[in-house]
Amino acid sequence: MYPRSHQPSTTPLGHPMYHSPTKLTPKTKYTDNKHTVRRVNRTPAKQTPKSKYTDNKPTVRSVNPTPTKQTPKSRYTDNKPTVRLVNPTPAKQTPKSKYTDNKPTMRPVYSTPANQTPKTKYTDNKPTVRFYCKAKPNYSLTIRNGSVVFALTNCSDPYQHWIFEKKFGMTVKDKEGFPSFSLVNKATGQALYHASGSTKQVRLRQYNPDKVEESVLWTHSKDLGDGFHVVRMVNNIKLNLDSSILNSIRYGTRVWLGTLTLGDSQRWTTTAFCKCKSAVGGAAIVGGAAIVDSNMPNLQRWCSYC
Repeated sequence: MYPRSHQPSTTPLGHPMYHSPTKLTPKTKYTDNKHTVRRVNRTPAKQTPKSKYTDNKPTVRSVNPTPTKQTPKSRYTDNKPTVRLVNPTPAKQTPKSKYTDNKPTMRPVYSTPANQTPKTKYTDNKPTVRFYCKAKPNYSLTIRNGSVVFALTNCSDPYQHWIFEKKFGMTVKDKEGFPSFSLVNKATGQALYHASGSTKQVRLRQYNPDKVEESVLWTHSKDLGDGFHVVRMVNNIKLNLDSSILNSIRYGTRVWLGTLTLGDSQRWTTTAFCKCKSAVGGAAIVGGAAIVDSNMPNLQRWCSYC
């Protein structure tokens, strides 16, 4: 169906009542046909600020803006008489007496208690010998600067005195069945200590008489016919004590371990020191060495090395 305004007209064309279909009028809006103006000033008109309580109140000028001076709160020290301290330090006080005050004292004559016997060492009262080789009989084994070396024989040198210790000889033996021994220095209490291998220097170690240590135990072979023996390690008889690889001995020559050569530098022996310049015991010279003779208590002898 057409709207009424759009229905086709039935009146013939040219009739006075004929009219063409009318256009649809658009829907009107609220703003249509309203009067408009151009806004000159978009900012709102100046508004009167909101009145405050203090507005339109009479004011006066304050003559003294600071408050009146208040009396401070009184303190305990107020209105108290004062004095000037002449000496601010306290008077010297007498120190508290100690128990040791007013006790008689004495100066000790000796720092150690009287009649106290000094502690004995293992090496005390042990017979000593000198240890040397056939290559240089007038040189003896000694200790210098912590090393085992040779020096010209001197019976008054305590470092040339060695203790031939055979405490473990019956319990520790070498492969051939010879008993072991240790050479302990009288002055230091150190014993000859095995070297680490062939052509290595013999060292020193503190001797412990209560402990079996193979590293300080040596053995000697049978007599080679001249009173000398080969000295070797108790646990390796193939390594022997050698006084010099070059077969020359002088002051400071060191002692080594080497394989068996039966040379003069590997032939060792021990001899007791003489009693030179002493009336205690006698001595006789046998083969350039001093042999102590207990049957000659008042006889003095001089060894060839003194």
